[in-house]
Amino acid sequence: FNIFDSPDLFFQLEREYILQTPTSNDADADAANQVQADTRRIGKDIDEEMPSRYQLIHLNDEWYKSASGKRSKNNQPKRKHRKTHGKIGFLELSSVISKRWHKLDELDAETKNFVAKVASRLLEVYKRDMA
Repeated sequence: FNIFDSPDLFFQLEREYILQTPTSNDADADAANQVQADTRRIGKDIDEEMPSRYQLIHLNDEWYKSASGKRSKNNQPKRKHRKTHGKIGFLELSSVISKRWHKLDELDAETKNFVAKVASRLLEVYKRDMA
C-alpha cells in the first residue's frame, strides 16, 4: 500500500463501511453488537469534511495510516493478530471495493474528492518531513 494513493485511502474507508454496515443476510446480531461496542470515534468527529457515506462509521483517528504497515514516529508496536470478522473474504472485499472505485466518479464525487485531498495532504507532510 502507498499511503499517498487515493485508491488505497478509499479502500480503508470502504472496508470499514462494508464491515460496519449490516447486510440483509446478517442473520445474527453479532455484527451489530460489535459496531455498538466500538469505542473509536465516528468519521464526522474525526474530520468535518468526511463524506456523508462515512460520517457515522467508526474509524481510528489516523485511519489513513491503517494499511501503510508503518508505525508512527513514536514506534507504536504492531497490533496483535485478531480473528477475522468472517463477514467477507479478502478477495471478495477487494473485488467489491475495486468495482466501487472505478465507478466512484459518477456515483460519489464527494468521496473521490475527499480521498484525493487527504492523499495530497499526506504527500505534502511527507515531503516537508523529508526536506
